[in-house]
Amino acid sequence: SRAFPSTLLSPTPSLIETSNSYAVLIPGLDSMNHKRAHPVTWSVLNTETSSKPSELGSTDCSLGLVSEVATQPGEEVLNNYGPKPNSSLILGYGFALPDNPDDTMSLKVASKGSRATHDSIVVGRNAEGAEELWTSVKTLSDLLDEEDDLLSPDLDDAKDVIRDKDAIDSLREMLAGLLSRLREASGRKMESQDPVRANQIALMHRYYLDGQLDIVRDLQAWVTRKEEVNRQRQQELGLVFEEDLSDEEDM
Repeated sequence: SRAFPSTLLSPTPSLIETSNSYAVLIPGLDSMNHKRAHPVTWSVLNTETSSKPSELGSTDCSLGLVSEVATQPGEEVLNNYGPKPNSSLILGYGFALPDNPDDTMSLKVASKGSRATHDSIVVGRNAEGAEELWTSVKTLSDLLDEEDDLLSPDLDDAKDVIRDKDAIDSLREMLAGLLSRLREASGRKMESQDPVRANQIALMHRYYLDGQLDIVRDLQAWVTRKEEVNRQRQQELGLVFEEDLSDEEDM
């Protein structure tokens, strides 16, 4: 959990891993705790010239971490691990942040009656990544039903509205099921064999699940906006669906 990518030892230090990078240990610096968005700068100097950056993998370099804000006497010196979601922080470091703005959720969409899936789609808060998820749902769902087949070829606008409506219904159903499972998980009591850490584990679990719930709710709000646009297009084209008639009858 305290390893760094070897890209830190390049002429342009970076925390981004590459296919050629590997994990390295940096004693001392690995003891610094994380603070999100804390401004720090990494520097690599060749110990022979004290100014020339070292090459990747060189053993004769010095690595420094500079805090770009003043640290008062007695205050903890902090590092910035980068914009990581709570899932990465828990798996890599054993802690989570409340209301983490960098939280993400990885989703896969399967087509009806098929196990085929797209690659994982990463979505975040404020419905970040929703458009990619929308495209995947439209592609993998069985969007053409008998009602659509009855339309004449020249009614392309109507077909698009029907396809979008089907995709909206599919996505709404998927998110409702996901929200239900997350709520169920939130209601479970976390158990730990270590009574000292039990409360800490439960708190980290809460931070993680709260972030996942927020992401799903943001996606649901995004779908609602998508549905409002689709309903407007339905009205413009004079399309009336069976459930719309049922709603009017109930009123």
